[in-house]
Amino acid sequence: MNDKKECKIVQDLLPNYMENLTSIQTNEYIKEHIASCEECKRTLENMQKEITTDAKGKNKKEVKYMKKYRNRMRILSFILLAIFLVFLGTTTRKAIILADLAQKAEETVKNTNYHMTAYGYDKGEAYKSEEFVLNDKMKLRYTTYTERGTYIAQTFVYKTEQGETKENLYIDQQGKKIAILDRVVDTENTMLGRDKQPLRTENIIHLLLNAVITSVQSRSLNGEDCYLINNFKGLHIGCYKEGVYINKKNGLVIGSTEYEVDYGDGIKRKAIGQELEYEFGTVTEEDFIEPDVNEYKIQK
Repeated sequence: MNDKKECKIVQDLLPNYMENLTSIQTNEYIKEHIASCEECKRTLENMQKEITTDAKGKNKKEVKYMKKYRNRMRILSFILLAIFLVFLGTTTRKAIILADLAQKAEETVKNTNYHMTAYGYDKGEAYKSEEFVLNDKMKLRYTTYTERGTYIAQTFVYKTEQGETKENLYIDQQGKKIAILDRVVDTENTMLGRDKQPLRTENIIHLLLNAVITSVQSRSLNGEDCYLINNFKGLHIGCYKEGVYINKKNGLVIGSTEYEVDYGDGIKRKAIGQELEYEFGTVTEEDFIEPDVNEYKIQK
C-alpha cells in the first residue's frame, strides 16, 4: 500500500499532470503510483469526469449563446428589411403621386379658357386675386379690402402685331385712378402657369429626392378631395413655402397652409394661407372689356 504522504503529493500534482504541465520524470512517477494505488486512480478518474462534464456544459452554453445570437441577428435583419421595404414602398408611392399630380397640372394649365380666383388675408388686409384667360388674351384683377377703403388693380394682357406681349394696367385706389399703358410683360409668370404648378421637378432624381423628404397626406378642402403636400422643394413653389393642397383630379393648387412672413421689421409672423377656385370654359369676350381710359390719369 502506498504511503499517505506520497498519495498527497501525487494528488497535488494531478491537475498539472492532466494539463501536461509536469515533466517526463514526474509523469512516469505519477503513472507508476496510480498503477498501484486505487485511491489516486479514482481521484484521477473523477477529475477527468469533472473536466469532461464542465467542457460539455461549456460547449452547450456556447452553442445556446450562438443560437440566441443568430436568432437575434435574424430578427434584426428582418426588422431592417421590413423598415427598408416600408421606406421604399412609401417613397415609391409618394413619387408616383407627385409625378401624377404634376402631369395633371401640366395638362390643365394648357387650358385656354379659365377663371381662377384666390382668396387670402395678410397683415389686416383681405384680398381677392383673379386671372381670366381666353385663348391669347389674359386679364388679372387684384382687389384689396382694408379699413381705409378698396384698392383695385386690373391688368389686360394683349399681343401686338409685331408679336410682342404688352399690358394695360388700371389702378383705382379710393377714387384715385391711374393707368399705365402698353407696358411689355412676361406671360410665363402668370398665376396659373407658375404658382399653380409647384410640383414641377427637373428630372427623376429631383423627383425621388423630394419623395423622400415630402409629406403627402390625403385631405379634403372645401369639399374637394386633395393631397396636403408639405416640404416639397420644387422649381416653381411660388408663395407656397409651407404646404399646399393639391386637387387630386386636375393637379392644381386649391389652398395653402399658414406660412411665416417678414414684413420688414425683422419679426416673422404667421400669414393665413390662400384658398383658390377654378372655373373652366366660363370666360367670354366681355371679361376683356377695358375701363374707359378717359377716367384715368395716364402714367408713363
